Amino acid sequence: MRDDCPSKGPRTDDWYCRAVTYADTFTQDIARSFMKEFEKITGKRPYIIKDNLHRSKMDPNREIERAAQHNEEAEVAYNEFHKFILEARAEVQKDGPGLLVDLHGMTHTHEKLEIGYLYKPKDLNAGDYTVDVYSMQALMARTGMSPQEWLSGEHSLGALFEREGYLAIPSPR
Repeated sequence: MRDDCPSKGPRTDDWYCRAVTYADTFTQDIARSFMKEFEKITGKRPYIIKDNLHRSKMDPNREIERAAQHNEEAEVAYNEFHKFILEARAEVQKDGPGLLVDLHGMTHTHEKLEIGYLYKPKDLNAGDYTVDVYSMQALMARTGMSPQEWLSGEHSLGALFEREGYLAIPSPR
């Protein structure tokens, strides 16, 4: 127990302050395949920003306090990682809208692709799509599709993956 992360059991500060210690197995292979296919389809080469540190050292998918565990070197790595994302985003936005894909491995036993749209689980489970999710608002404005269509409609990413033989969450299924 630390002063900044008191121990009170699962889903409390203690739980949220723990470092993630498993690796994202095969994620870099998937990213390279994705990059090649994306370039083949669009003619554009995507930015690939990868974290070479093991997640027990620094986890860039968390808030900095949890991600770097108050380690100065990990905080530098965290800030550099996110700086690269902002630079790539700014470059992409010069040509209009872009796509940000965050790939990482999971240790869940259900063996399905998990597609995140930045909605919180409680909102998804409640079917509440009224929360302003910037990336989704932009997609809906450009396509005229509703949140339900994007998340689990016949033209959703989940539907596209499942038509290719990969079980996905969420999907029409």
